[in-house]
Amino acid sequence: MKLAKGEKLTPEEEKMILERDQEGYQMAIMIRNMKKNKKENNKISSIQDKAEENYMQELRERAKGVSLEDTELKGCNTVLNVSFSGEKSEIGGISTQEFFIIKVE
Repeated sequence: MKLAKGEKLTPEEEKMILERDQEGYQMAIMIRNMKKNKKENNKISSIQDKAEENYMQELRERAKGVSLEDTELKGCNTVLNVSFSGEKSEIGGISTQEFFIIKVE
């Protein structure tokens, strides 16, 4: 339990566990690592969420006073050709087509 919780083991405890239950020791290590990875992923996710929030706020600030009628809209259509034959799939060409919608005065 100590190992799975991420607590330190004494050398004697570690030796005893390895002698009595190697599979249990490995399982406890895996559980500890999963918990550690989950905490790290939560931190990364939190940082990413904050960065996205800041970026969206910056976009809102930059867009103040600008209406859709004042803008030039650009876009791109992308097509990826994929064909299926039984269990086999084949990726074909990729094509793109840019488009512009310019404000007309």
